[in-house]
Amino acid sequence: ITDRERVLAYLGAGCEKHHPGDLILTEATKEVINTGQPKLVNSSVQLNCPEAANDCKCPLKKAVIVPLTFKDQVVGSLKLYQTEGGQLPPHVIRLAKGVAQLLSIQIELAEFDRQSQLVTEARLESLHAQINPHFLFNTLNTIIAYSRMDSSKTRQLLIHLADFFRHSLRKHGSLISLREELEYVNTYLFLEE
Repeated sequence: ITDRERVLAYLGAGCEKHHPGDLILTEATKEVINTGQPKLVNSSVQLNCPEAANDCKCPLKKAVIVPLTFKDQVVGSLKLYQTEGGQLPPHVIRLAKGVAQLLSIQIELAEFDRQSQLVTEARLESLHAQINPHFLFNTLNTIIAYSRMDSSKTRQLLIHLADFFRHSLRKHGSLISLREELEYVNTYLFLEE
């Protein structure tokens, strides 16, 4: 399995020369990625796997290479190899096309899931932005009211408000520890009371 430029995974017979992260070497794979059309490869030379490479005998004889797609764009390829001579059986070609379709669907579903997660995070951030001004104005009004009656309570409220916003601004990403969340909630409750 490849993306548009590199090998992502390789499993099976071979000379241990197909490592994840390696650049795509076969012109046939590059052609499939550029055209979006499946291709049959009938020689080990076309597979960039000559008979005696790096002191090992390459067992790959033939291959079917099919594109992996996302939104009608080719994003990679799937290659099924044959280690025996002769024609590639039609069922192997159908298998390659079927597996490529399944992987392409999985790619689309993963992207849909990622987009859904981004939408949820955006909604939470929007809600957070709406709540903060309301909370801030209520808290400031409470502090103003206490400033006339109880200067030590006013001081406590200002310290808690500073802590609350320090926590808000320190938050990186959507996950924080339970301890931090409890401190945040306790500070919020103190200000609300």
